[in-house]
Amino acid sequence: MSTINRGSEWRKWDLHIHTPETKLANNFKISESENLWDKYCELIEKSDVEVFGITDYFTVDSYFKFIGKFKSKFPLSKKVFFPNVEFRLSDKNKDAEHIQFHIIFSNNKETTEKIVLFLSRLPLISTDDFNLTSKFCSEKDLSEVTFKKAMVSLDVTIEKLKENFSSGEYIVISLASGYGSLRPGKSDTRGAEYAKEIDKKCKAFFGSSKDVDFYLNKKDGRKAYNLKLKPVFNGSDAHSFQNLTDKLGKNFTKIDEKGQICDYSEITWIKAEKTFEGLQQVLNEPENRVFIGDYPIVLGRIKEFPNKYVDSIEINQIDRYDEKDGIWFKNQKTYINPELTVIIGNKGKGKSAITDVIGLCGNSQRQKDFSFLNVKKFKKKDLAKSFNSILLWFDGNKIEKNLNDLVDENSIEKVKYIPQNFFEELCNNIDDDKAFRREINDVVFRHIDETERLNKNSFDDFVREKQTIIYDQIKSIKDKISELNIDIIEKQIKTGKNNIESLKSNLKEKETELENLKKNAPVKTYDESLVSDLDNNPIFINAKEISLSISSLKEQEKVNFERLTIINSDILKLNQLEERIKRQEISINDFIKDETLNLIEFGISPQKVFSQKIVFNISEIASKIVLLENEKLTIEINLGKVIYDEVFHSYLNIDTNNFINDRITKLASEQDVLLNGLKGNIKAFQEFVKLENEWKEKQEILLGDETGKKLNTINYFKKEIERCEKDYVADLMELKADRISLSIDIYNKKKEIIDIYLSLKSNIEKIIDNNSDKIKEYNINIDATFEINIFIINFLEYINKNIAGTFYGNNEAERIIKELINSTDINNKESFQEFLEDIQSKFENNGGKNESPFIQLKQNKEPLDFYNFIFALDFLKEKYELKLDGKSIEQLSPGERGAALIVFYLLLDNNDIPLIIDQPEDNLDNHSVYKILVPFIKDAKKRRQIIIVTHNPNLAIVSDAELVLHVNIDKENKNTFSFNVGAIENKRINNAIVDILEGTEPAFIKRKEKYGF
Repeated sequence: MSTINRGSEWRKWDLHIHTPETKLANNFKISESENLWDKYCELIEKSDVEVFGITDYFTVDSYFKFIGKFKSKFPLSKKVFFPNVEFRLSDKNKDAEHIQFHIIFSNNKETTEKIVLFLSRLPLISTDDFNLTSKFCSEKDLSEVTFKKAMVSLDVTIEKLKENFSSGEYIVISLASGYGSLRPGKSDTRGAEYAKEIDKKCKAFFGSSKDVDFYLNKKDGRKAYNLKLKPVFNGSDAHSFQNLTDKLGKNFTKIDEKGQICDYSEITWIKAEKTFEGLQQVLNEPENRVFIGDYPIVLGRIKEFPNKYVDSIEINQIDRYDEKDGIWFKNQKTYINPELTVIIGNKGKGKSAITDVIGLCGNSQRQKDFSFLNVKKFKKKDLAKSFNSILLWFDGNKIEKNLNDLVDENSIEKVKYIPQNFFEELCNNIDDDKAFRREINDVVFRHIDETERLNKNSFDDFVREKQTIIYDQIKSIKDKISELNIDIIEKQIKTGKNNIESLKSNLKEKETELENLKKNAPVKTYDESLVSDLDNNPIFINAKEISLSISSLKEQEKVNFERLTIINSDILKLNQLEERIKRQEISINDFIKDETLNLIEFGISPQKVFSQKIVFNISEIASKIVLLENEKLTIEINLGKVIYDEVFHSYLNIDTNNFINDRITKLASEQDVLLNGLKGNIKAFQEFVKLENEWKEKQEILLGDETGKKLNTINYFKKEIERCEKDYVADLMELKADRISLSIDIYNKKKEIIDIYLSLKSNIEKIIDNNSDKIKEYNINIDATFEINIFIINFLEYINKNIAGTFYGNNEAERIIKELINSTDINNKESFQEFLEDIQSKFENNGGKNESPFIQLKQNKEPLDFYNFIFALDFLKEKYELKLDGKSIEQLSPGERGAALIVFYLLLDNNDIPLIIDQPEDNLDNHSVYKILVPFIKDAKKRRQIIIVTHNPNLAIVSDAELVLHVNIDKENKNTFSFNVGAIENKRINNAIVDILEGTEPAFIKRKEKYGF
């Protein structure tokens, strides 16, 4: 079984605990049946505190005695103990209390053996005699001076420490609050100055959770003194068995009779290996390595979401593998830190092998980008089939896979894995940024509350679902606009100069024709004096009666023709109405069919929502059409337009002896016979009457009716000119206003899509604002706006720029459109409406020419298409885009893309599954590595488990990795894979880091400052 080593882990530490032989305030009491040291050791062992500072005043005697007792009783215990010597200074605080401080020493044998010698060289000061000489912190001198009165000088103590120990063997700790404490205040008094000096000389402080922010320079002005950040530890300061029971590894508060807190203790958590080197690391990262309270955030997250933290990864050979193709993975198991694990190793030594295996077991959807588990490498010749892996989670669940397995594309990703190949593709594929946008958008998508994601798994699917309803509504509005455009175009043509001039020309022609007709009135060729007795002429009387009958029949004929016109129009309208109703019926029933399953999904009976299948009764319409068709056919037969067939037309019940056309023909024939019987003057008179009637009839035809409804008549042209110059102009204004209104309706609908983007943008911007200090060099923002970039090109595609008018000439046409766009705030509805009205005005004005605006269009372009293009707003696009320093995605360099991805993956992504990134520094410049990658890794590991693969081990140092996993494939020993794991302060890991290629100068400096190598 492999030893559990996760590097730096959160553990309970108590660095201030006294023993049963403490020199002062010893309250360890036992009964006669109990053993003092046995009881003490048992309480320590049973405690969940893992590291202790065994404390006494001016001496380490009790430390050594305790170690002997404890190891004898619990030889296999994994508890760790450090010597802690507590001192009293001669200086006092404002409450006249002697200031106290501690020195915690390494438990290394070489160090502990020097402590007694060091103390024997440390001069004492007595509260009775400040000038005490030749007295030191030895057992003999302390007995003489007494522990209650003994004091030391801080400066002398530090001087002696430097003489006897290296800096890595001890830590000087003062008190942040409580008895014997002193800390810098806001005043510039001597006490405050001395407090600053103590602060500078101490590496840490004993205090409470209330003191933490002060020593992290977050409040009360300590930062102004240019003092380094210092960790604060809370120690139980146990002086009795009751103290141990109440305080050890617990939050404890004691209230006195007055209701005041008289004693308390808090849990101190330290994230480090259980070594003195681990404790020293805390000094370099006081904010991130110490926590006082119930438990650190990450432990709370592990407790709440154990299924989102990898415990370990194990890789082994299958049974009966003969190792002919190499040993590779044999009984290899390593544990993963719940915060940051950095995998290091030389090139080609298997760094990516581990992350590929975790990615495989974690259902990463990036399998095609695996650099180790692919057909060109480990899967070649089926080698991967000989190895199995087990990914264990903190909740105890296991995922077992053969290394040759494929990831199920439909499975849920348990880890977010960014292989090196995929990261490089995202950064370097400048020509196609779809994948890059998708990664960014999916990070944004995860900021939507799960309850509001509409069961969608990606940004694009979510937005598409939201857009569907809106676009359906927009389509309905666009249909209305198209109908309006047809009407507008018709009326614009009618109100156009050419049409009105044509109407006036036709009117003049008809009027001329009427004048000419009047000039050619029939001439009387008979002697009026001889026709006075015609009324008594039976032939004439009969002919006159026939003429009146013919006139009456022609009037009926006229009425029938007018009725026929109305019937044809009504039949057309009824057929259209019938078709619309049928389409609507089909649409509604299709809708019911589609939504039935959705209702069933929610347990709703479709029958209760849709009482029955929708059926429209169109029989009335059909019956009406039949009646009109029959009436039409009857009239057409009556007028002689259709020849009557006794068989086919028998159902009409027509009086075949009463056809108007036949009757007129018959009467006209009879009249001709009668007139032919007339002679001389009478005949001349009758011919005149006939010609005069025909002449008057021609005038009536030229004039038309007074309503002007009959086409190609004088009254029609007059009325039409009046309508074109007045009525249609008024209609046009109303129609165009309606069209603009509908266009703005589309604008508002598209704005709803922008609002969707804005709601997502606001979530991201809150995080960006909260971390503005971390990304101040990278101005990240998200645009959620409209754009009309395609408008100019598409608009000018319709325009014939060789026609004199508003848009005459290529340069002039483009200039006018650009000016309109530049003066428009397309994200402001009122401004955009003005833009539409200006475009409309400029097109219709046609450069001031009183001509049809449509002459400006190319011959192959239709006015309807042109108007639909403008007013249906297809050119108005909703834009949602990330920008870095004002640059859009397509303008970003590979390095800038890498920086943006790191910001999104580590800072903005609220996905809390483990994040694995393979060699991210390869796609960043050194500046970005230290300014973005490092601080964001530190931030992200508080929210999710992070695993980083790097060929630069300095990245592990500057990002303060909790666990460093050094991997190696020994190619000289049949490709044997091995792990070397530990915290960055671990000496084995130190050596591995030094052996691997060194990094950049900032890492050298920081490494030396923090770890001394």
